Amino acid sequence: MNKDEIYRFIADALHINIDIVNEDLGIGDIPEWDSLAHVMLLSRIEEKFAISLDADQALDLETVEDLIDILKELTGYADSSNN
Repeated sequence: MNKDEIYRFIADALHINIDIVNEDLGIGDIPEWDSLAHVMLLSRIEEKFAISLDADQALDLETVEDLIDILKELTGYADSSNN
């Protein structure tokens, strides 16, 4: 999965336009990413990537960049150079 696919995943999960998704976007930045949406996003991440986030990781995940970093750590995700 590359960065564009992760952006698309987040946009779909939050029901937002992909054009507003960037690495700096975080919980609370937009009305669609509130605390309930955050919990649902974490659940979808765990399901989609077959991972289990511990409490510290879940609390540290506040931005799209944090999500990418966690996916790198837990799945070996490496951003493809064609993005």
